[in-house]
Amino acid sequence: MGYCTVSDLRDEDLLADDADAARVQELIDEYTEQIDEWCGQFFEERSITVEAIGKGTKWLHLPVPIITVTEVRQVWHTSDPATTFTFSATQYRAFNRTVPNDRKNPKIQRLGSTWAKGGTFEVDGTFGWVVADGAGWKTPPQIRRACMLLVAHWAPRLAEPDAAAGHERRGVARVPGRQHAVEEVDAPRDGLDEIPRVVGGPYEFGVPGAKHAILTEGEEGADVGGPEPAVVGTASGGGSD
Repeated sequence: MGYCTVSDLRDEDLLADDADAARVQELIDEYTEQIDEWCGQFFEERSITVEAIGKGTKWLHLPVPIITVTEVRQVWHTSDPATTFTFSATQYRAFNRTVPNDRKNPKIQRLGSTWAKGGTFEVDGTFGWVVADGAGWKTPPQIRRACMLLVAHWAPRLAEPDAAAGHERRGVARVPGRQHAVEEVDAPRDGLDEIPRVVGGPYEFGVPGAKHAILTEGEEGADVGGPEPAVVGTASGGGSD
């Protein structure tokens, strides 16, 4: 479904007028999946079946926040087909409150008994880390905004005739003297037609004539001499001929 829409991006003036809506939607879908992977969580209402293992206590802990529960059943996979036992709604209680916030510890309580230790339980319902909007549930605004900004970073390239062209013009600038400093440079941004090339050393700021970056192919960097070698004893005048 996506954590934002093409209309959201246009309303915030984050898309060029000639950006292709279908290709923008592909980016929205891509970054929605990426956010899920980064967070280990999803942020929209989804109807799914969640599996959990009983611990021999009255609590059945789930990996995702609960919105609604429609059915809870225990499953035995030792037979083919598997056999199941469905619990009635009076035998359990789902914790899905927003105040206090049950999303941080989603669980189902077994009323009058415990969940069998090592037992496999399947829970049907709707799940997701969402917020109420009066008419239902929606993606948290912070997640929506994050998705919009991620898409907006790449969306300007979608106006190019060749989709690959924008990716080919991305470069990596390695800064001399900084072993782990690898910086991504987006050549088309800020009016640059080519990828800048770093040519200066890390200690040359303020040196007359030093050039630290070349912005065009025909431009040359200035030669900067290295430090003079030190001679032991000359600083204090204690050296001998």
